Amino acid sequence: MNLKSLNVNELFREYAKDHSTQGNLVTHWVGIPMIIIGLLGLLSMIEFAEFEIFGYPFSINAALVLLSLGIGVYLILDWRLGASFSLVLIMFYRLGHGIALPYHIALFLLGWVFQGIGHVVFEKRSPSFMKNLIHLFIGPFFIFSKLLGFILRGFH
Repeated sequence: MNLKSLNVNELFREYAKDHSTQGNLVTHWVGIPMIIIGLLGLLSMIEFAEFEIFGYPFSINAALVLLSLGIGVYLILDWRLGASFSLVLIMFYRLGHGIALPYHIALFLLGWVFQGIGHVVFEKRSPSFMKNLIHLFIGPFFIFSKLLGFILRGFH
């Protein structure tokens, strides 16, 4: 798959078909950040290398690898939205990296419970990633774009 050939608007339209109810969007606004924070926290525990940069300890871990790939995908799809979402993802990484293992697991699992409630109770459709795995990356991007639009419109 060539990422440059993907059209973010088309991916958003496809994703929106399975996320059309307000209840499902709200459960995703809550659940997706929980999943990301929990996942990045879990993955930050898998370290590949540890060294110092200007006297400060630094480690390369699985979360940073996934985060770098994700940010790269988002910047390719839409550099403006991707740049602002990158800041949110970095904040999510710092939050996840700073909490203990039981919280990683709880956030990750509870986030998926919220997703399930959104699809079973409100949407009555299976998640988009069941049709296209790229939607595992598109979902957070879509929800962020919707939330950003909501904020910029002044909460109307």
